[in-house]
Amino acid sequence: MIYLARKWDEQRAKDMITETIKWWKASNMDNIHKEDWSSYEKDYPIYLDGVDKNGQPIFAYAIGEWDLRQAVVQGRLKGVIRWMFKRRDEIHAKVRELQRQGQINGTQWNLVVNLDKFNSKQHLCAQCLRLYTDWVTTLEAHYPSSQDKIFVINSPSTFQVVMNLIRPLLTPSTRNAIKILGTNMNEWSNTLFAEIARDQLPEGFGGTRNYTLHF
Repeated sequence: MIYLARKWDEQRAKDMITETIKWWKASNMDNIHKEDWSSYEKDYPIYLDGVDKNGQPIFAYAIGEWDLRQAVVQGRLKGVIRWMFKRRDEIHAKVRELQRQGQINGTQWNLVVNLDKFNSKQHLCAQCLRLYTDWVTTLEAHYPSSQDKIFVINSPSTFQVVMNLIRPLLTPSTRNAIKILGTNMNEWSNTLFAEIARDQLPEGFGGTRNYTLHF
C-alpha cells in the first residue's frame, strides 16, 4: 500500500513496484546481509534500536563524525552507501516485525541525523555529494513516504549546500517531514525530545542510551 502514496495513482504504484524489483536485483539486495560489514559498523555507526514515543523505529547516525573524504580517497564511499542501504533494509524489517507484533499500526520510521563536527573538507567534497543524492533518490524511488519525522540536529550553515542539492529530489511529503535544527542544543533538544525519549538515543545525540559495539 505504501506505493499508493503518490496521489493514489494505481498505475504509478505498479510501475514503482516493478522498478523496485529491478533495482533490488541489480543491487544484489538479497545478499546484502551476508556481506562482512564489521569495518563499516566501526567507522560509520548507525543506530536502529530506539523508537519514538509512538513506538515507531528510529534510524540515527552522526554523519558529522564520518570522514567521507577519507572514504573517497580509500575507495570506500560506494561501500558506505551500500552499508546505509543495508541498515535501511533492516529498519524496514523492524517496522514489519513491530506491525506483526501489534505494537505499531503504520509503516513509517523516523530519521535523526547529527551534524555535529560537519565540515566542508570531510563532507562536501565533490565525490562526497554522491552519498546524499544516492540516499535520497533510492529512498524516494523505492521507499516512498517511509519516513514520518526527519530531525537534522546541530546543523551548520554549510549544510545548506546539501539541502540545495537534494531538495529538488525530495517529494513534498519528505520535505514536510524535515526539521532542520541548528547548533544550539537547548533549542533543538526541546523539539527532538518532545517526540523521542532521551533513553532512545545515543549520548552524542543528547540522549542517555549507552552503546557498546563489538567488532
